[in-house]
Amino acid sequence: MKQSMNTTPEMQQKLQHKLSMQLMEIGQTILELEDSYMQCLSRQMQEKVHVAADNVLEVAKSMTDITAERMVNWQKEKPDRKFKRTSEAWEKMSSDQKSKWNHDVSRMMKNGFCNFYTHK
Repeated sequence: MKQSMNTTPEMQQKLQHKLSMQLMEIGQTILELEDSYMQCLSRQMQEKVHVAADNVLEVAKSMTDITAERMVNWQKEKPDRKFKRTSEAWEKMSSDQKSKWNHDVSRMMKNGFCNFYTHK
């Protein structure tokens, strides 16, 4: 079933606004990926995200100023969306703890492995 191509100016304005908002949200997501999550992606995906970000910025030139500004400044709308990596326990070990760990693992290897955490 074909839709009528005769749309009212109001309808066109609503559709343009809706499309602009959807493009802004997609752009924000792509720019967020590029800024915050690149280290989590493979090189191929990094290249694809970078190309997508360039394309989004190109599209932003034809968007309304306020929508383009909101898209580019996505951090203002999503300040808590920065990727935060927590350190693993072994990364926080002091040199004494590391040497004790190495000693314990070596001792367990010599004695044969068993349940490392319950066997002393």
